[in-house]
Amino acid sequence: MAIKISGNTVIDDSQNISVSGNATANSFVGDGSNLTNLPGGGNVTEATASGTLADGSKVIVNADGTVSVVAGSTTNATESLSSTGVDWADSTGPRWWATEYDSANNRVIIAWRSGSPVWGIGKVTLGTISGTSISFTTPVNFSSTNINYPSIVFDSHNNRVVIAYMDYGNSSYGHAVVGEISGNNITFGTPTVFESAGTESISTVFDSYNNRVVIFYVDTGNTYRPTAIVGAVNPSTNAITFGTPTASSYTQMLSTAAAFDSDNNIVLLASGKTTQGCMHAGTVNPSSNSISFANDGASAEEFNSGASSHTAVAYDTANNKAVVLWSATSGAGKYKVVSIDSSGNFTFGTEGTYFYNGTGVTTNNFLKYEPTSGKLVAFFRPHSSPYSTPYVLGTMSGTTVTWESSVAVGSNGETFGGLAIDPNNAKAIFAYSDNGSYNAKVLQLPYSSTTTNLTSENFIGISDGAYTNGQTATVQLIGSVDDAQSSLTPGQKYYVQIDGTLSETADSPSVFAGTAVSSTSLVVKS
Repeated sequence: MAIKISGNTVIDDSQNISVSGNATANSFVGDGSNLTNLPGGGNVTEATASGTLADGSKVIVNADGTVSVVAGSTTNATESLSSTGVDWADSTGPRWWATEYDSANNRVIIAWRSGSPVWGIGKVTLGTISGTSISFTTPVNFSSTNINYPSIVFDSHNNRVVIAYMDYGNSSYGHAVVGEISGNNITFGTPTVFESAGTESISTVFDSYNNRVVIFYVDTGNTYRPTAIVGAVNPSTNAITFGTPTASSYTQMLSTAAAFDSDNNIVLLASGKTTQGCMHAGTVNPSSNSISFANDGASAEEFNSGASSHTAVAYDTANNKAVVLWSATSGAGKYKVVSIDSSGNFTFGTEGTYFYNGTGVTTNNFLKYEPTSGKLVAFFRPHSSPYSTPYVLGTMSGTTVTWESSVAVGSNGETFGGLAIDPNNAKAIFAYSDNGSYNAKVLQLPYSSTTTNLTSENFIGISDGAYTNGQTATVQLIGSVDDAQSSLTPGQKYYVQIDGTLSETADSPSVFAGTAVSSTSLVVKS
C-alpha cells in the first residue's frame, strides 16, 4: 500500500499507522468490508429520506440528493370494445368523414360532409372518452360551403388540428383550415387554398421532426397524380402557410394514405389504382416548406403490380418498419411489411392476407399503430355481404404480421368510416355507419404497462434501518452486508425489481442488487 502523508505520522512496533493530518491511498488491498461510517463514501452514506424507508428496503437517490424506496407497479388491460355505439352526426346524414385524436386536449375529432339541413357543409364534433364509452358535443361548422374528402391531422407541436378538404364551392380546389380546441369547444381560423385545381382522395400526416403538416392528395388537374404539399401552422393566428406542391410521376391514382417514419424522419406516402400500388419516401425541408421524393418512378417504389385500391399505411415504432394495406381483386385485403433505410429506400416483405370473406374486396381501409399495446389496428368494410365493418389487430415480427380474428363493430355499414388512436390510454376509436345511423365505439387495446422510479443508474443500496420522511437515513452501499432480507438462497445473485422486491431474474431495467451470503443477508454490489 502506497500512502501519501501530510501532517504528523506515528508508526508503532506493530506497524500500525496513525496520522494527524491528511492521508491519501493510491492503491488498496482488501474488499472494503471494514470501512464504516464514511458519509458520502465508503460502504455507507447518510441522506435525507424522501418518504418512508423500511429496514432492508432497496433505495434510489433522487435528483435533489434525497433517497427513496424503489417503488413501481404493472397495469394490465384486456381487449374490450364498447357494446353500444354513440351517435356523433346529429342526424345530418354524413357521406364522408374522418377521425383524429388530439392527445394534448384528450379529445376525439370527427369531421364530415353533411347531408342535411344544407347539403355538403363541413361539420365537426368533439368526443370525450371515459373507459370505453364516449360522449360528443353539438356539431359545429368548419366550412359553410359544399365540401368533400375531409382529412384531419393533429399538429402536436402547436397543439392544433388541421382539416384538409376539397371545396366544391370554390372550383373543387384543395383547402385547409386550422382548429384550436379548448375544453369542449373548437374554433377555426380562415381556410387557405393549398391546391388551385381539382383535389380528391386527401390524406394528412404530421412530420414531428420538422413540425410540419403534410397533405397528400390526387391532383385531378394533373392527370390524377398523387401530390404532396407541406404546411406550417401559426398558432397565434390559427393560420397555415404552404410551400410548392410536389407531384409524383405516377398517374391515374385513385387512393392515398400517409404515415410518418419517426426513426428516419421520412414521410411515407402510399397510393394505388386498378393496376398498381406504389409508395413514396418524402423528406421535408422546413425552411422552404417543400418535400422531395426519393426514387420517384423507380420500380423500387412499387409494392404491388396489380389492383391496389383503398391503400392504407402505418409505421410500427417498436419494429422500425411500416405496413401497407390494399384491396385486391381476389376479394382479399392484402398487406406487406416495408423496411426503410435513411435514404428512403424500400424493401418490401412477402405479400400476405389480413382479411378475406370469400367475395368482394375490402373498401376504405384504415390502419394505425398503437405504441403502448404494440398492436396494428386495421378497420375496413367488406364490399359484399356481410357488411359487418370489422376491425382486426396485428402484431409484427420480422417481415410478417400475425393478424387475429376480425371483430364486428357495426352490422351493416356504408363505404365510409374513420379510425383514430388515443396513444395516452391505448384505445382505438371507430366512427362508422350502421343501418343508416352514425355511431362511434371505443376499443381498449390489450397491453401491459409498468411505472417505476427505478432506472439503470439511480439504485445506490439498501436502507440500514427504518426511517420516516425527512429523517437522516443510513444507506448501505457497495461492499456492505445487509441482514434485513428473507428467503434468499446463499450464493445466488439477486436483482432489484421495479416494485422494490428482489428476484433471481433481472427486470427492466436490469439492476444488480448483490449476492446472498445467507437466507437473510446480501452483499450489496450495485
